[in-house]
Amino acid sequence: MKKILITFSLLLALGTHFQSCTNLDEHIYSSIPSDEFFTTEEEFLMSAGRVYSHLLGYTHYYNIWGTITVSTDEALSPQREGGQWFDGGVWRDLHAHTFTPQHDNIRQTWEFLFTGISLCNQILYEFSQATLDFPVKESMIAEIQTMRAWFYFNAMDLFGNVPLTTDFTDTSIPDQKSRAEIFNFVETELLENVDKLADSPSKSYGRATKAMAYTILAKMYLNHEKWFGIARWQETIDMCDEVTKLGTLDLENDYFANFIVNNQSSRETIFAIVYDKVYANGGSNGWDRKFRFHQLTLHGLSQETFGIIDGTWNGFCTSQSFFETFDLTGTPVARCGSMVPSMMLPDSR
Repeated sequence: MKKILITFSLLLALGTHFQSCTNLDEHIYSSIPSDEFFTTEEEFLMSAGRVYSHLLGYTHYYNIWGTITVSTDEALSPQREGGQWFDGGVWRDLHAHTFTPQHDNIRQTWEFLFTGISLCNQILYEFSQATLDFPVKESMIAEIQTMRAWFYFNAMDLFGNVPLTTDFTDTSIPDQKSRAEIFNFVETELLENVDKLADSPSKSYGRATKAMAYTILAKMYLNHEKWFGIARWQETIDMCDEVTKLGTLDLENDYFANFIVNNQSSRETIFAIVYDKVYANGGSNGWDRKFRFHQLTLHGLSQETFGIIDGTWNGFCTSQSFFETFDLTGTPVARCGSMVPSMMLPDSR
């Protein structure tokens, strides 16, 4: 009898096991379905943070910063000994304005901007599908719309006519809009959202704020005559006044205080990209996200002089005409007006 009972128990266990194998549903631990996310305020913030993570590619020399810097009188990257920094003539062509639409920097700048726009559209769509409500939800939506406006401002500035799309679910090719239409879109987005933002970086460091939105508008009005033939100087002044009225921003007494490693306490910073040696040390969309200004500009021997772990590449340098706008202490000869804080000051922590 004992033998029979043991056999029966074994068959019962096996039968249960075989029955359970017919359920092949999986629980995926490596990702979260969108309908199971956005259940807390922290999850909203995590999703919004993807925009700021994308910004880390801004300062890459083959991306937007290198493109707009070398194509002006601010900097150049001459060919060095042994053909270093020739790079197929990309820096020469940028500085001499002999580049074509096929130039790699132009392509990467375009991709950076429109990847950012698509990311903003995705986040706004996900927010619209979530039912959770909390006190700062509206301001977070305004923050992402402001960042989308910033991407479009740069696209309008650099390319003129560009595609305009705000619907993440629309998979059709978006219509191209004129620079004037993009200008009106960006202006409207900023004016409708600015009051919902935090005042300045002192409260929301590295995020879109009222100070940032007003500064974008000031830059737009400043360039309005160049773009459209109609001066809007008073609106430029008005937007700068809005920034100063916030009462938290001012010029630093020490010009170099803006460029120290831990510069988050600077009263001159309007908008910063926050770099971190631990959390901003990876790759993104074909370019890395490291802070490389010191590597780009310092001579190879500076690695030993300053004890720098990474190599220094003896690349970018300033032009003589730009250098001569500074006095011998390194301070700019003219710092126009009572408030010229930096809108795009990377934090190199």
